[in-house]
Amino acid sequence: MDQEEIDKVVLAYLDKRGFKQAGLAFQQEKQQHSKGSNSSSTAQIDPDIAKQILAFSEVDGPAQYQEGYSKLRSWAYSSLDQYQHELVRVLYPVFIHAFMDLVAKGHIQEARAFFNSFRGDHEVGHSRDLQKLEVSPGQPISIADDAEFVTLFGDLEKGDGETREGELEDNKKRSVDGGKQGTSLKKQKKEKVVSATAKASRPDSVTVSGAPRVKPELALPVIPIEVEQSILEDLRNRVQLSSMALPSISFYTFINTHNSLNCASISHDGSMVAGGFSDSALKVWDMAKLGQQNGNSPLQGENELASNDHTLGPNAGGRSYTLFRGHAGPVHSATFSPIGDFLLSSSSDSTIRLWSTKLNANLVCYKGHNYPVWDVQFSPVGHYFASASHDRTARIWSVDRVQPLRVMAGHLSDVD
Repeated sequence: MDQEEIDKVVLAYLDKRGFKQAGLAFQQEKQQHSKGSNSSSTAQIDPDIAKQILAFSEVDGPAQYQEGYSKLRSWAYSSLDQYQHELVRVLYPVFIHAFMDLVAKGHIQEARAFFNSFRGDHEVGHSRDLQKLEVSPGQPISIADDAEFVTLFGDLEKGDGETREGELEDNKKRSVDGGKQGTSLKKQKKEKVVSATAKASRPDSVTVSGAPRVKPELALPVIPIEVEQSILEDLRNRVQLSSMALPSISFYTFINTHNSLNCASISHDGSMVAGGFSDSALKVWDMAKLGQQNGNSPLQGENELASNDHTLGPNAGGRSYTLFRGHAGPVHSATFSPIGDFLLSSSSDSTIRLWSTKLNANLVCYKGHNYPVWDVQFSPVGHYFASASHDRTARIWSVDRVQPLRVMAGHLSDVD
């Protein structure tokens, strides 16, 4: 290959790739070089370099796609098992790109041969996409008649769908019969006008559904029947709020506490309320009994809990709450067990006490902290609980042991 042929190949390659400035610079350099020395035009070039230049000039040949994809496919399937499942995924986008590139460049027969040769590798995971790439003879259908378009962007109403199916059948018949049909052009135009008029006369209610139903590519988890029943039960219990259907919420207020109420806690079922006070008292109110108390007294008793419907005070027989005594300092925290049969309280006396709401008595006194215990909480399953103290530690306990199971030390200040 002489220098002239190589220059033509290089210029053709630069022009094909759109490197106009590089092509102009190459031509100028070629002209200057030819003026300076005529002998160089007949010089021979290295054969290896010539082969590389020719390879660049033929990179867009149809056969290169088949050969390149075949090599990539062989390399992916012959790789190690631990990498093969990831490398094989690269084949599909390369396959689609090569096929579309061949079609765009006008190599229709080569594109069809390439598609048929390697489509079997992708039938399992991309069969629907491959069907879309196939070209079928006949008249093009409208977007609304595309079944997958309707599935993706919302199902049409039944009546509308039936009408569109009839239109689709007519289109298919026309495409099959072709020139054999004797229907004139005027008749076809008339049918289109009648069809458009029928569509315009439909009520507005026959439209695309506002909630699209998209076919999932991945299988969704099956909802258990119990969960569905609980959802339906919740929906059934919902009502439109009005003056005749008020929300099931009770409002209660601690009054006359004289700034001595340090904490409050509500049981999980809402049946009891506990309050911790600065005078070392722990008081528990039974919400079911509040409405039964005698509210004749116009004044509120000390440390009473009043609702928005009832004014409570000391009755003739006793208090409206249960008083727990045992701490020797202000009560800073109180918490009910998940079932509500136990109550934990923490105090400035550095102790934690376990109370029984059934027996109305103190069961255990947990000692371990050296300073006031700011907070205590049951675990979600009960039995275990955690405490936080001014001694810069948090501790894990179980109700059946008087010593902590774990001591979390490391904070530089209170654990609150």
